[in-house]
Amino acid sequence: MTTRRKLPKWLLYTLGAIILVGLGIAVYVYKIFLGPSVTDSQPYFYVYTNDTYENVLRRIRTDNIVSDVKAFDYAAKAMKYPNSVKAGRYKTRKGHE
Repeated sequence: MTTRRKLPKWLLYTLGAIILVGLGIAVYVYKIFLGPSVTDSQPYFYVYTNDTYENVLRRIRTDNIVSDVKAFDYAAKAMKYPNSVKAGRYKTRKGHE
């Protein structure tokens, strides 16, 4: 018969805290990249030919296109959108990315 050694309580608490922080980060990342963020303020959003990323972001903020502009900005930068702004008419539907 073998005896099992117990882990120290501080180690269990530390692992629990790490798991909780990891879950919080996962929820935040989901919200930014996959969660619904588009509002129903306008049916279309236009990006013009010579628009810079700053212009697009300013219009997204002033026209209330997305519910969380900071999350949009973070996701856009992670996807390298500021370096490749594409002109066009974009359909906006409430609850979609």
